[in-house]
Amino acid sequence: MKVHAIGAIAAALALTATTASSSSAVDDPRRIVNGSVATDNPGAVSLFVTDQFGLYGNPNRSLAWCTATLLDADSVLTARSCVDDSGLPLNYLRIGSMRLGGGTTHGASDVVSHGSADLAVITLKKPVSNPNTATLADSAPAVGDTTTVYGWGRTESPAEGMPSKLKKSSSPVTSLSGQDRYGGTAIVTDGGDGSAWMGDEGAPQVNDAGEQVGVYSQGGYDSPQNFASVSDHLDWIKDEAGL
Repeated sequence: MKVHAIGAIAAALALTATTASSSSAVDDPRRIVNGSVATDNPGAVSLFVTDQFGLYGNPNRSLAWCTATLLDADSVLTARSCVDDSGLPLNYLRIGSMRLGGGTTHGASDVVSHGSADLAVITLKKPVSNPNTATLADSAPAVGDTTTVYGWGRTESPAEGMPSKLKKSSSPVTSLSGQDRYGGTAIVTDGGDGSAWMGDEGAPQVNDAGEQVGVYSQGGYDSPQNFASVSDHLDWIKDEAGL
């Protein structure tokens, strides 16, 4: 386990950035990549960073960067790659809406990153009122099961924007022995009606029972998707979130 100061975002995610003010610019059928507009929300929240050096325009703008999941009133699960390495500082999370830039704004008081998996737990400065939280699965899906990912990531390649509304896509599980971005155990999916893409990092992967089984880490668009396994790291997640 590693504990990191709030602040760093992986440079490899750079192309996911968009300004909060332009969040409604993309609102067409091509969301996540293909997939569909979500009509339900398994606790997904949006994570924003600060462009302190003006890498994507004027300095100190807020950029929609990753997706995450609300675990309880003051804890959020996301990908380590969203909050680790050198890059842009975490600014806030938007919670309680399926529209990017909607809901209430919450700052973070602490971030804990897993030492060998693409997972991180964020503690909020203030609790969420009437939280819509995720249910964590205590077992992995079976190969052949269909799982669904929810996120606000890019809708096509080359990346041209992020959707204003939460998207989802469903794909069958093809392996339980993949690797996430940091070498942790990953659930692999391929095919289906769409794919996670840049900006969906940290997004929840949900089984048919509505339980979160994975956290989107890497791959997707035109290659298999890899999700950090929740059940393999369930004790760590619960310990860090105080569940």
